[in-house]
Amino acid sequence: MFNKIQNYLLINHPLLWNTKIVPALVAGVLFNIIFFLLGYSEGTVYFKDNDYYYDGNSASIIFFSVLISILFFVVWIVYYTRNNAYKSFYQLQKFALYKEWLIILAICMLNVNYTLSYLTGKEVRVRTYFSYEETKKRCETIGMASVFIDGGHYTPSANSNEPRTLVFNGQEYPVGSLINNSGQTFRISGNENPELKVKKLMQQDNQQQIKKIMRDYFALIKEHGLNTNLTPEQWFDMTYSHPHFTDYELIGKGNGNNDGLGYTAGSYTYNLPHNALVNGYQRISNSWFSPLIEDSTILFTLYFGLAISMLVFGYKVTTGRNLLIAVISFGLLWILFGIMAVLSSSGKFIPYACLILVVAMMAYFLSVINSNEGKRVSGIVLNILLWSLGAVLPIIYCLLMDYYSNTDQGIRDGGYIYSKVPQYEWLLEHLSDFTFLNILFIALFMLYMTENVRKWKGTAES
Repeated sequence: MFNKIQNYLLINHPLLWNTKIVPALVAGVLFNIIFFLLGYSEGTVYFKDNDYYYDGNSASIIFFSVLISILFFVVWIVYYTRNNAYKSFYQLQKFALYKEWLIILAICMLNVNYTLSYLTGKEVRVRTYFSYEETKKRCETIGMASVFIDGGHYTPSANSNEPRTLVFNGQEYPVGSLINNSGQTFRISGNENPELKVKKLMQQDNQQQIKKIMRDYFALIKEHGLNTNLTPEQWFDMTYSHPHFTDYELIGKGNGNNDGLGYTAGSYTYNLPHNALVNGYQRISNSWFSPLIEDSTILFTLYFGLAISMLVFGYKVTTGRNLLIAVISFGLLWILFGIMAVLSSSGKFIPYACLILVVAMMAYFLSVINSNEGKRVSGIVLNILLWSLGAVLPIIYCLLMDYYSNTDQGIRDGGYIYSKVPQYEWLLEHLSDFTFLNILFIALFMLYMTENVRKWKGTAES
């Protein structure tokens, strides 16, 4: 089947045949699905771990995904560079090189996406346990119930001069009161405070609502197959003592055995599997609180795929020798810029030097195309120019941020006040948008560059 498709592409769509897009896309999609499924299987939440669960498998799988990407690129580039119509001086249609670069970009993006697919699979699996609303409700139950469990209580020493009472909601309590006990927090709760909510119920002596919270908490224990040597009724009787809440039994967080084979009390007479519940629901809460995939992860993947595509395209239109010399020259330029920046004692030297370098290289490359003096070192310059395109807008952005970083100064109520100028605030607010816009800029500029590269190929070598 693949041979038939390749033969059809060879006759009807030679560009698609030359880039080996069909086998590359099939392999890339297949690997992405495999790593997504691996992530989905690794996203299991364990509700029986008293200690924080460390996912040691992720590092190995991510390393394996990087290894697969490298092997994929090696095999694909070997087959891709076997037939090079550009270097063989075949006549190319207008925008053919741009289309070829877009295909290279798509293959590179797909191939560097394995880690992203794995991480996405993990988060999707975590979110399948409960909906956002249900997770928030359960976390609120755990947060409110945690006030009646030991762990967040502070009592000053006998010799200290610290206050012996505290004021909550207008009423005074001894520092040994459960009102002084801290509750468990979850990121999904946002600005809501379950601890404050349950303490107001305690202050109002709303026993029915407190008992319901404890029953809901025990429902979670039962649902996840955890062990305890308490009942909701016993828990309430041991900890609830209105109005001062100073007569209570210390309830442990569950340092016992939750493997279903028995129960070990640990250092407390009575224990609840609180740590196990917290560890499990913290994982789900964090997943719902954060984006499925962070923007920074997506941007890193996009820019890395973009950089690889520029590297492959540069090798495709020049030579391996030009590419190697360009890599060495690029490194030496950065060393030179670093030394000159230190000598000049200016933090703006490198950004301005990079912009001048890109403009100079672009002018030189265009001059080679329009002259009859041969290519000379333009192949090396072309490679460096391709790698530098993505830095132009970010450098301009950083220079604008630096320019607008000066504060507005004024006087109010007899004192100085400082505020950032609106332009600075706008740039800071749209940083993420700017980074995505830069990718669009590179894609559009490559349309112009590829047409110049096509003309450049017709220039004599010397």
